[in-house]
Amino acid sequence: MIFADEACFQMMPTRRRTLAPRGETPKLMAWDKRGKISVIGAITISPKTGKKGFLFQMLPADLNFNGNLIVEFLRFLRYHVAGPIKLVWDGAPIHRAKVVTKFLSEQTRIETFRLPAYAPDTNPVEGCWGHAKYHQLANLVVKNAEELRERAKESLKKIKQDRGLIKSFIKHAHENKQQPSRLLLCSTQ
Repeated sequence: MIFADEACFQMMPTRRRTLAPRGETPKLMAWDKRGKISVIGAITISPKTGKKGFLFQMLPADLNFNGNLIVEFLRFLRYHVAGPIKLVWDGAPIHRAKVVTKFLSEQTRIETFRLPAYAPDTNPVEGCWGHAKYHQLANLVVKNAEELRERAKESLKKIKQDRGLIKSFIKHAHENKQQPSRLLLCSTQ
């Protein structure tokens, strides 16, 4: 089973509380408030061993995902994951793009399921994005998009290496008000 989602890391710092002395509030001086790095990721769960993993791909600065790039990621998943793939993702328009639909209709190994629109917190990949943005990269001011890309990549690699952390994201998604196992997952094929 694979849970997938897209996100972006922005040049504008994610502000969080700090332990600064009282009356000495730190100032975050960001020069580019609009730059971003888009990323797509997937938490994998082996049905045989229960082993958990995290795979991701990043785009160059200021690019957005489109149907063709989603197909590239699906090929990437197919290459890295052996056996049949049960892909769970949201109903984003790029997941329903003609090129994606055509690619999926030609696949025998990939079966897709859509999370309901009202339940984004049931996707454990959201935990990866939240941890990276609000814990590892909080209050980060970078000089340029390349530095943002490198810092985001380092952050996601740390998540990838920490299987306990990935397990906690899955557990958190299951502990939400509606567990994914009880959700009505709509097959998109």
